Amino acid sequence: MFTGGIRFFRRIAWSVARSNASLLAAIAWVTAVAATAGASHQIYNVLSDIRMNGQVASDLQGLPKLVIKKEPLSLQEYNLIAEQLVGTFRNARFDVVNNSLEIRIANINDYDDFREIVRAVMHSKQGVRWSASKVCAGSGITCPASYYVAMQGYKLNFNLERGRAK
Repeated sequence: MFTGGIRFFRRIAWSVARSNASLLAAIAWVTAVAATAGASHQIYNVLSDIRMNGQVASDLQGLPKLVIKKEPLSLQEYNLIAEQLVGTFRNARFDVVNNSLEIRIANINDYDDFREIVRAVMHSKQGVRWSASKVCAGSGITCPASYYVAMQGYKLNFNLERGRAK
């Protein structure tokens, strides 16, 4: 088939040469053939992309979506943590207020205890993440105590949901 194509172009070249056609006509033929080949290649690429994108979109619809939800600790869990720490740290006050654990130490010299209490809270329950909404340390500040922290605990729940992934 390839040799047949070469013969076809040879015949065209001989017929152009025999008929004393101008060089301009030969250039027009070559340009037309090149433009047709380029256009057909572009059409092929566009159709390939359309087919590929349609396939990818349909494949994504079946993938699960990862959903991460924060679940705050219950009041009972906060109270249990506070009860465990009261026996160990007698110079601190623990209160459960507005879904958070508030820790207060009045004596400015008890910084080491404050640091250990925060560390103990962070390690009190496995799988719980902690954040602090307010932290105060030192004298001459407007806080409820020399050392104060309000900590919120939450668990992360990971779920896979079937459906369209976004």
